[in-house]
Amino acid sequence: MTPAFALLCLFLAVALSTSFSFTLPPTSFVPRNSSPRPPLSLSLSPSPSSTVLERPAPLYSPPSPTASSARTSSIKKSNRKNRISGWELLIHNDARNTREHVARSLVLVTSTSEAAAYNIMMGAHKNGVASVGVYVREVGEVYVEGLGERGVEATLRPVEE
Repeated sequence: MTPAFALLCLFLAVALSTSFSFTLPPTSFVPRNSSPRPPLSLSLSPSPSSTVLERPAPLYSPPSPTASSARTSSIKKSNRKNRISGWELLIHNDARNTREHVARSLVLVTSTSEAAAYNIMMGAHKNGVASVGVYVREVGEVYVEGLGERGVEATLRPVEE
């Protein structure tokens, strides 16, 4: 028999033969949106069925999820009408830049393949404007700025759902 097991058996024998109680100290951790709770009380008596573990009633009860979900669903429905799913990056044809320069700028700024950049550039050359892709607004703004620094005229247009 190991010394740790013998010590555990001795502790249990003493705990079951005598009645004692102790209180755990309160923890220093306090969860967000709550207040500290009083310490947990534990009392042991000779019979195992009379062990009592009590905790006071909670001081905060969260609101029911059904009340808040009804309110948020009406807000979501009203926002769906005007919702923007992304921003389309457009390049425009101009007389200043060569076609090779526009294609190379698309490859360097937007990381498109050379073949895709060539097809986009030819679309702008033939139609006057071509779509590079649909992006998040911040990414599209970075691309417009990068293309503008290289002399390529680019704009963003919102795309609605």
